[in-house]
Amino acid sequence: MRPNAMKAARKSKDELAGEIVGRLARRHSTAVVLFHHAVAERLGLGPTDHKCLDLLRERGAITGSELAAITGLTTGAITHRLTA
Repeated sequence: MRPNAMKAARKSKDELAGEIVGRLARRHSTAVVLFHHAVAERLGLGPTDHKCLDLLRERGAITGSELAAITGLTTGAITHRLTA
């Protein structure tokens, strides 16, 4: 096989591998999100509340401001979740 043909074949194999990995990564991500949503629902929580509890379990006691900074939620949303 000529060098250019080998390079073209290699590129198409790399592209195919990238497509397969991308597809699998998206399927895995979707499955994980759906799993966590189902767990949260089973516990009577929303998915965000469930993940916030997960963060608290992992990191221990933190302030509402710290939790807001970690999650990207506003401090008002955190306060609402804590008092609801």
